[in-house]
Amino acid sequence: MKVMETDAARRSVIIRGPADAVNKAFNVQLNDYEYERGTYRSHDGPVQLPSNLADYVEAVVGLTNRQVHARTSRPHGGTAAEPLARRAMPRAAALQRIRRTPGH
Repeated sequence: MKVMETDAARRSVIIRGPADAVNKAFNVQLNDYEYERGTYRSHDGPVQLPSNLADYVEAVVGLTNRQVHARTSRPHGGTAAEPLARRAMPRAAALQRIRRTPGH
């Protein structure tokens, strides 16, 4: 396994290695799978870490190369950004009221 990148601000470490090293490091078995859109490599079951590291690791991601296909439209015909915009508007209005409060 080789450390490819570290980022203290994001609190992340990116490592790369051959499948057998990944299997050993995380106590998993990487396998090749087929589905309607092709093939991919992944594992079944939870990732396990040595006890001296487990308390410091929040997540292990990237042990699969399966592509995730996003939907391009919503069932009601709107855009993906609309629900976020509707949620953001009341919050923005509330923040504006807070800023206008005298003494703050």
